[in-house]
Amino acid sequence: MTIMATRVSYDGFQPDVLVPVVTQIPEFRGKIKCAETDDIKNWDWATLQGANWTEFGKVVEDATIHWPSSFHRPPRNPAKKINSKYKATEYFLLLFGLGPGLFRSFIPRRYWRHFCKLVRAVRILSTQRKITAAQLLDARYMAIQYVDEYEEIYYQRRVDRIHFCRPVLHTLIHTPLEAQRVGPGTYTTQFENERAIGDLGKEIRQPSNPFGNIAQIAARMARKNALKLIYPELERIKPLPRGAYDVGNGYTFLTPRTQKATTISGAAGRCILARLGKDSVEKYGRCSLPNGQVLRSMYAESSLVKRAPGITRNAKLKINGKTEYGQVEFFFLHITGRNAETGLDIKVPYALVTLYSQPIENIWEDSYKTCWACTKLPDEYQVVPITAVEACVSMQPMVSMAGDPLNMFQVVEKAGIDDMILSGYSEIFEGDEQGGAGVA
Repeated sequence: MTIMATRVSYDGFQPDVLVPVVTQIPEFRGKIKCAETDDIKNWDWATLQGANWTEFGKVVEDATIHWPSSFHRPPRNPAKKINSKYKATEYFLLLFGLGPGLFRSFIPRRYWRHFCKLVRAVRILSTQRKITAAQLLDARYMAIQYVDEYEEIYYQRRVDRIHFCRPVLHTLIHTPLEAQRVGPGTYTTQFENERAIGDLGKEIRQPSNPFGNIAQIAARMARKNALKLIYPELERIKPLPRGAYDVGNGYTFLTPRTQKATTISGAAGRCILARLGKDSVEKYGRCSLPNGQVLRSMYAESSLVKRAPGITRNAKLKINGKTEYGQVEFFFLHITGRNAETGLDIKVPYALVTLYSQPIENIWEDSYKTCWACTKLPDEYQVVPITAVEACVSMQPMVSMAGDPLNMFQVVEKAGIDDMILSGYSEIFEGDEQGGAGVA
């Protein structure tokens, strides 16, 4: 029998993979009921208490500025807000975004590594709309290891701790099998339900008969969506904002921008000159990506200091087939010649980025490849074609431990990018914090 052995299929509901995740916080805080025959002083995993819990909350609160605007709901300080309608998205970003890098410095290593196995399994099962057979095997293996080790290091086969093993814990083992049967968990998590309830609920206009009203609203939306699929021309295309420049392949440069080609000085100018043969370019501050995110740059955010928006200038890149992460200094158009037919300049879009390092090996391996911890490479400028930019990411500062390099960052990618693409969501029209047609 293999780890994904064939089993009898049955009709039923797919489990919500997010349900087991919230059980970890009470454990780390020592908030599970302690039997009279047990002693909470022996719970060496319960380190998030007192001043340590307060400090943990402060680190989460300080991380807010580093969440890009497209991440919507950054986790609030759990020491203050964990009992105040903490949303599913906040829990998810706290545990599976910040978690691997954050818990590393707050809980013992043994429990941190155990937690990272849960992170690896859940990231595969709940954030992807496509899962390969190899990934499914990996998630199944990690889920089994997580549950087995949970019983060993927390429950410890003690009768007075049997209440530690909630039924939902073992649901995790079956989730990869259910994904094989009915598809990835991202289709059935509570995120979709929360979004649907919110979208339909805000349309209610008949409080005397709300359920009948919401049923009619849902039916109307379904008909409208069906018509748009059959007749795409019914979808009204919104015009691009003033000053925007469509560079093709789903990318659009947005203001602020320079009015004409500007000479770039210093190391950045030398990099552009070496790569393109000239250091005079048309600069843009923001770029709308094919996935709907709007990525800003250092050039754009330098004018937003007083407003202090979330840092939205870090990008996931694909350079020579290799994943890299970098900070965008600015976007620009490079004029390569003139079109003989139209008489217009031929403009090629690029981004100037400063790169982060590859993951620090020991942290990457110890975390089961869930924590991409890296450092900023000084003056490591690189010119990349705009199509190398895949997504906007968060680079979260990490708390350093003994032996760590200084000024480490942890990469946190946005879950649900596929959903943004499917829904046609675009930050251009959804209130990105920097609008207008600023021209320098």
